[in-house]
Amino acid sequence: MRAKLANMRVRMRELEVTSELDKSLKEKALDDSNNAAQTCAMLREEICDLKAQLGKERQLYEKQSIKRSIDSDEIASLKHKAGRLQEEVDLLNDTISKEKKKSKNYLAKLAETDADLSTNRANETILRNKLADIELTKDSKSQEVASLRKDKEPSS
Repeated sequence: MRAKLANMRVRMRELEVTSELDKSLKEKALDDSNNAAQTCAMLREEICDLKAQLGKERQLYEKQSIKRSIDSDEIASLKHKAGRLQEEVDLLNDTISKEKKKSKNYLAKLAETDADLSTNRANETILRNKLADIELTKDSKSQEVASLRKDKEPSS
């Protein structure tokens, strides 16, 4: 019976050691579980933060993408408009050149007409003077003829 008792004591100590080991393992497992839960909670929080940051980054990227697209469209539109305006400027410059040529021609014709008018006025003045001379000559010849007729009349 002593052997049985000694066996039982050994068995009891083994069970106590096993129990303490189980208790220690259980506490370690509980600590590990708590640590894992805390790490998991921190990771979940970090994931949520990263998702929020990613959402903001996506929104910013989409806004920038839309802005780039609008800017590109606006640049293309402005380039097209600049081309049309340049064509208009070119047409207006051509029109201005043509109008300047017409103006020069009109001024040349006007100068020519003024010269012709001056010449015509000078000729008119010369002709009027000649006409006045002729009329004076006519008047004097008429007086001579009248005087000659008078001279011839008394003899009748």
